[in-house]
Amino acid sequence: MVSLRLQSSTLQHLPGDRRRARGARVIVLNSATLAIAIAGVGLVTKGLGGLLWLVPTILTCLLWSTYNAWNLTIRGMDMNS
Repeated sequence: MVSLRLQSSTLQHLPGDRRRARGARVIVLNSATLAIAIAGVGLVTKGLGGLLWLVPTILTCLLWSTYNAWNLTIRGMDMNS
């Protein structure tokens, strides 16, 4: 809950053009975190699909980390040129 308040406060202080991109990023990453919680509830209640909710989380985090690694690599190469 505290995290959501801090993210919302950060979004309010950003300029309009950066707010939309950052907002989309926050929504995607928070939905991956929510899927972990749903998987936990599903395991406890023996319903809701259980561990199947971890698949979107794994895919989201894999794509996100690949994107970040690619950006870091490209920006690192641009700085050396």
